[in-house]
Amino acid sequence: MLQVRTPRIVAALAVGAALAAAGAAFQNLFKNPLVSPDILGVSGGAAFGAVLGIFLALPILAIQGLAFAFGLLAVERVYLIA
Repeated sequence: MLQVRTPRIVAALAVGAALAAAGAAFQNLFKNPLVSPDILGVSGGAAFGAVLGIFLALPILAIQGLAFAFGLLAVERVYLIA
């Protein structure tokens, strides 16, 4: 029981903490308490990067990296426009 459940609980806590930190960083960066990844275009940018990686038949880690890079690029563009 402890060998199966404990790592999952720890992983869930770590992912939740990372998402909370990212949300707080977005809210602080844009000085808007209602900002979310959907509004900023992160979701769309990351999806585009993932689709591009899949289209180019890249390995899984490269697809994840491309999605991350395009998500960051989308936030940068929104920040520059704002």
